[in-house]
Amino acid sequence: MEITRGLLVFGSTTGATRILAGAVKKGLLLAGVDVVAKNVLRTKVEELSTFPVLVMGCSTWENGCLQKDFQRFRDALGSLRLDGVLAAVFGPGSHGYPHFCRAVDVLEKELLARGATLALPSLRIDGSVYSKRAIAQEWAEGMKGRLF
Repeated sequence: MEITRGLLVFGSTTGATRILAGAVKKGLLLAGVDVVAKNVLRTKVEELSTFPVLVMGCSTWENGCLQKDFQRFRDALGSLRLDGVLAAVFGPGSHGYPHFCRAVDVLEKELLARGATLALPSLRIDGSVYSKRAIAQEWAEGMKGRLF
């Protein structure tokens, strides 16, 4: 199997998205993606287009907003194009809030508008992430067979 390079970018305020990102990274590795996982604070916009696989993880805050670090990153994207990039998005949330995992929808639309192709249906984790790491890993393993 050919190994594909991938970038996993996540923003985490409380640690929930970071925990999910660890499970997603493991799943991507099992799917044959040589993945680099980076906090959005340590990611440069221009890096996004240098990987054929891009996975983003972000929680939803306040009235359906992106996590604050991810919002700043999104605002800095400028005219970046992601044509030919295979992408996927995940995020934690709570059905107790009216905008459950809206950040996932926002990032998916952003990726599509920039020319990326969504490889997987988005992953939305409700509630505590600790017991749902296996779900996130399995979701990321679903990238296998969708790689170029």
